[in-house]
Amino acid sequence: MFNARVRETTERFYQRYLEQFQQMQQQGYEAYIPDEMQRLQNDLSLIRHLLVTDPAEAREISFTVGSYIRSLWPLGRSAAAEFAFAERQRTEARRLEKQQTQNALMNEYYRYIGAIPPAVVHFAQNDLLALRQKLESGAGGSVSELQHQISEITQQAEQKAADWKRQKIQSHKKADLASRLEEVQASVQQEKIEDQQAAKEFLARLESLQNDLAGGTCSVEAAEQEISQIETQVDDVLITEEVRRQTVRSIVKQLRSQDFMVSAPTVIKNDSGSFVCITAKKPSGKRAECQIDLKGKIRYKFDKYEGMTCLKDIERFNVDLDKIYSVKLSDERVLWSNPDRLSKDADQMPTGSTERRHL
Repeated sequence: MFNARVRETTERFYQRYLEQFQQMQQQGYEAYIPDEMQRLQNDLSLIRHLLVTDPAEAREISFTVGSYIRSLWPLGRSAAAEFAFAERQRTEARRLEKQQTQNALMNEYYRYIGAIPPAVVHFAQNDLLALRQKLESGAGGSVSELQHQISEITQQAEQKAADWKRQKIQSHKKADLASRLEEVQASVQQEKIEDQQAAKEFLARLESLQNDLAGGTCSVEAAEQEISQIETQVDDVLITEEVRRQTVRSIVKQLRSQDFMVSAPTVIKNDSGSFVCITAKKPSGKRAECQIDLKGKIRYKFDKYEGMTCLKDIERFNVDLDKIYSVKLSDERVLWSNPDRLSKDADQMPTGSTERRHL
């Protein structure tokens, strides 16, 4: 159930991220932010693979993708605008390669810069223009010297491009987190969480996180970690509640198969949480009561039996839950009350109760 829940949730985010990646490809982002696009493609491929083999790990990588994918949109747009010079330079390179075939150095110059990514060319444009003017004046030197100069210019521009991208990503991260917080809030509100107190606590934590981000008292990294933790805890609560619902249905079916008349299950809350209470009885007066809490404990009691006759019903109850409904019980703790008395007084008949946890 955990894998199914995590796989279903992560699959939705994967499809959303895949569509965004394809849209970025259509807009030519690979030419402007190739490293980021390659990282996104690799992460998406890994998520697709892990959805089958390890959904939990796929979810962790999905959290990472969610923390940076929104930044790629403004980064790509900014890069396309900033690096317009690079595209003009590349176009000019193709034209001049045909017109100036007699000039070997110029041909080499344009050949080299034609292979440099637009982001790098942008930050190298002043140095490249100066180098081109030098070549056009006839003071370019040899081809090997040209290669060395372009290599130095490229290395410096790559560092400037990396610094620029980090600044852009950081400037957009806060806005991205605000959007992600709104998505998580909407998801918590839409989910049918039985434990309303837990749901309120999740929403309160998200609202507090929003205020901290707005006030600058929480770092982006800490906020991302808190959001991922809340999403994981929401999944855990939903899975736990679904396990209890299925367990309740299985117990009701089993008691009815043993000729008990079962009352509608009721949810009872106490200081330690809540538990579902199931009461059932037979026409003969024999009774059974089961309590199932969110921590996995099942406590059941069979009473109004004579002597040890309740053992037969208890044994069938235990065996059939496992064999028919796959509710496996462990950590059994048996408590008996008056197991040896054979009094026929209904109020003094022996009773037995058992506590177990389901796996």
